Amino acid sequence: MTRVSRGVYMRPKSSRFVKSVAPEVREVVKAVAERTGERVAISGAEAAQRLKLTTQVPVAPTFYTSGSSRELTINNQRVKLKHVADRKLELAGTPAGMVLSALWYLGQEEVNEEVVATVANNLSPEVLHKVQAANIPAWMSKAIAAYQAMPVAL
Repeated sequence: MTRVSRGVYMRPKSSRFVKSVAPEVREVVKAVAERTGERVAISGAEAAQRLKLTTQVPVAPTFYTSGSSRELTINNQRVKLKHVADRKLELAGTPAGMVLSALWYLGQEEVNEEVVATVANNLSPEVLHKVQAANIPAWMSKAIAAYQAMPVAL
């Protein structure tokens, strides 16, 4: 067993092909968050990459947290937990939360109706409605409204 943080340990699982298989980083971070009572979400860079808004892949796994910023070693890999405002963790752990994280990461200068269209093409319409109903800044609302006002191509 390996200690990840105070009160959180990970035990590799065994497989018939490989002696031991380490748990996924996401699962370990989720366990740490449950233990400490924090909210955790994937970083904006990871969210933007998953939503095909950028081709850049983050080097080190990074997660946003409501707790303090720190680094953990999981599977001999440094994992960053970065403190962010509660507003940026709204809907954390959901597809809508991933969209919010990506939009916050891209920022006011980059987010426009084309970016929202890319997001909308990758997810269901309900996700965009949840994002719009969340506590988002005016610049995000404007970009979503501009996308919704775009003419539908046939």
